[in-house]
Amino acid sequence: MKFVMSAKLLLSGKVDEKAVEDAIEDAKPLLSKGAPEGKGAVIDSYSVKDDEITIELSSGRYVRPHDAIMRINKYLSGRLGKEQKVGIRSIEIDNYEIWYELSQTPIEDITLPFTEKIEITGNEAHIILKDLDQQALEDKYVDRLLKRLDEKISQQHTHGKKEYVDTIKRSDTRLGKYKITDDPTPELVKNNWVQHAGVGVWTVLPQYAALMRAIEELVLDTVAKPLGFDEVFLPRIVNLDIQRKKGQLGGIPNEIWWVCPPKSRDPKEWEEYSDYVKITGKNAP
Repeated sequence: MKFVMSAKLLLSGKVDEKAVEDAIEDAKPLLSKGAPEGKGAVIDSYSVKDDEITIELSSGRYVRPHDAIMRINKYLSGRLGKEQKVGIRSIEIDNYEIWYELSQTPIEDITLPFTEKIEITGNEAHIILKDLDQQALEDKYVDRLLKRLDEKISQQHTHGKKEYVDTIKRSDTRLGKYKITDDPTPELVKNNWVQHAGVGVWTVLPQYAALMRAIEELVLDTVAKPLGFDEVFLPRIVNLDIQRKKGQLGGIPNEIWWVCPPKSRDPKEWEEYSDYVKITGKNAP
């Protein structure tokens, strides 16, 4: 497993090159904090030009470059601000490549947001990232992206079990006393009482709606009200933040009713949306 990053720290003004060199040298021990000895991130090179500091970082499993650059940013912000009266405006990622060890080989091609290329050879994925800003580093998009990669590969190897039925005893049919003994749905469709609106969704048309309303009123007037029940309305619109925290926004967005039924309930049609939600932890636009 290997991570390589090239990043720029954009400053609020010019700084003394020697002061930056001393600060970076003093910051190096921070890149090993929390990692086994010799396993921390490494500053391969750095340069100072006007109001920019360019840093090349690499690491293995521990203290990955997106964490290392944030540690450097925090340290330099305090030190340069105190010594040079210069702050760090932002961080830009010029290049970020990852060689990531996989536990399984994918069956199909994998796509993920924030990636320019995903090339898989054997059990290793070579990933080139793009469009990462400072917020993405702070929110650990990279770690979530790798977790999502493992998750999607695992899903390709997971298949549902075939339904198992073992009938021990079957009673005689007891539909003889009913006028309609077959599935009533085709009759309702034939008489234009209901209309199929999607998987598991039916529209109840005027005639059937009137019948259902009449039955409802009968139950209310003869049972509920005499027993002292009072009617209440409960809201069912669920905030997207709640759906995200429950895991449904990223897990089953194709099953959620938005303003109208989704155009498709095929999970593949919602794959990009799910990836974005799971990696960013935000509601997708």
